[in-house]
Amino acid sequence: MAAIDKRDIERVWLSIARLTQQLQVQFQDLTAALEANFKRLEESLTKIIEASAQTRQTIPRETHLTRFPPISVEAPPSFSDINDVPKRALVDADRHVQADVSGCVSVSDVQKVSTHRYLPPTSLSAGGTATIWAPSAGKAIRCKRIQVSVDAATRIDLRWGTDAFESYFLPANGSIIVNLIGTNQQGPVDTPLTILSSAAATVTASADGDEV
Repeated sequence: MAAIDKRDIERVWLSIARLTQQLQVQFQDLTAALEANFKRLEESLTKIIEASAQTRQTIPRETHLTRFPPISVEAPPSFSDINDVPKRALVDADRHVQADVSGCVSVSDVQKVSTHRYLPPTSLSAGGTATIWAPSAGKAIRCKRIQVSVDAATRIDLRWGTDAFESYFLPANGSIIVNLIGTNQQGPVDTPLTILSSAAATVTASADGDEV
């Protein structure tokens, strides 16, 4: 076994000591950098919290409505309520329009149950007609929905009395549902809602709406 030179041992220990010293220096530098970063982060968070507190103090806790001095302006003839009563509008100095819509739509109007009428299956010859809804005396029909079904291909005319206002070409065993909500499709007073079939067919229909 070869003898170990004492100088070699000293060189190894010296290398270990230098390496240890270098690691200590690097660790101290890393610790200092982390402390500096944490300090900057703490300062940033403190500024954010202070700014948030100042913002909360400046936000008003109550909302106040500003009323503009109104200028009365006559509404056009097309602006009316559900009873065809002309309404008025207000225009302020900044041209904001304030419309008086009282009587136009109410909760009772939305919740109101429509009147329903039903025409059971009826055999019609070519050009034959049937009445879906005959209003009470002095009343007009305002339709919201109409449904028609046929067993044969035909053209269906929806009519106020004898005047057609809608026509549909339906195939055999065809159906159609017409949504009239919002259109105010209204017939003349004392005028029934009728149906005409251009071809021989069995027809059934129903309608929802109001008598006004």
